[in-house]
Amino acid sequence: LFRSVQYTAYGDKNAFFVNQGVNLLYIVYGGVILYPRMCFTDAVTPKMQALSKKRFLVMGFLDALGTFFTAMGATYTPGSMQPLLNQTLIPWIMLFSRIYLRKF
Repeated sequence: LFRSVQYTAYGDKNAFFVNQGVNLLYIVYGGVILYPRMCFTDAVTPKMQALSKKRFLVMGFLDALGTFFTAMGATYTPGSMQPLLNQTLIPWIMLFSRIYLRKF
């Protein structure tokens, strides 16, 4: 609900900046959770830190694109339809994952 109000308030012309604000919040919230675990516990091992970050970069980019396209379409979509459309993502992701991973 908050995102639909936010996207509607800022409109189609500012969708890119709203998207960047959402992504910035992801970084802040993730950092608040992860940074203390890295500094004060052994939950994040050096082996985990040495892992290639390329796949996470790709996933983050695709997520940012999805959020951007959501922001672009939110101003033209009624508020009651937005949660329904977001729920259709799950079957679509399952279908494309199955095709992409070639597991039938």
